[in-house]
This record gives sequence, structure tokens and C-alpha cells, in this order.
Amino acid sequence: MIELWYQNIETGILNNNLCHLNNKGETTAMTDDYDVKMSPLSQRFEQDGEVVSIEIYDDGEGGWLLEIVDEGNNSTMWEDPFDSDDDALAEALAAIEEQGIASFVGSAN
Repeated sequence: MIELWYQNIETGILNNNLCHLNNKGETTAMTDDYDVKMSPLSQRFEQDGEVVSIEIYDDGEGGWLLEIVDEGNNSTMWEDPFDSDDDALAEALAAIEEQGIASFVGSAN
């Protein structure tokens, strides 16, 4: 099974695409929409003329997911959940400080 997640910026709904391989080796997809519980610590962050959105949301299993999204909707998402939304925010701010905001802006091309 392959699992892909993305968030609709306009509605705030997290979309989960589950893809399964059938017995012919073809993928089939199912889509489920979930209401997302966003942390109140989620915020817009600006530095050096660049703007990103630090998005922190409940993973539904007691953890917090972290994603940094630029104005072009390019996204950097941490793989592992954090124990608290405070920890997720601290990681985002530390990553921006260490790597620079430019590393979170633009496409991965």
C-alpha cells in the first residue's frame, strides 16, 4: 500500500490517498477526506522577504505533524510526528534558523 497525504489550503481538509496494488500489478486509489485539527501554534513566518506557513496538525493518534508550506504551495513535511505541538513549532523554527528560510521556498526541481 502506498499512502499519500496533502492538505487542501482553501478548505483545510487533509486528503489521504491510499493506493493498493491489485493482482495484476496495477494501482487502484481510494480517497478519504478528514477534518484536520490544526494547532493554534500554526503560523505565518516571514524572514528575508520570504514567507512560509508553519502548519502543525493533529495526526489523530496523539502526535503532531509538521509541514512548512511556501506561497507557491511547495511543501516540506517531517516524516515522524512530534509529541507536542510545542515541539513541532520549536523544530520548525530551529530548521529555518539553521538552514535558512530559502531552503523551504520554491520547487524541488
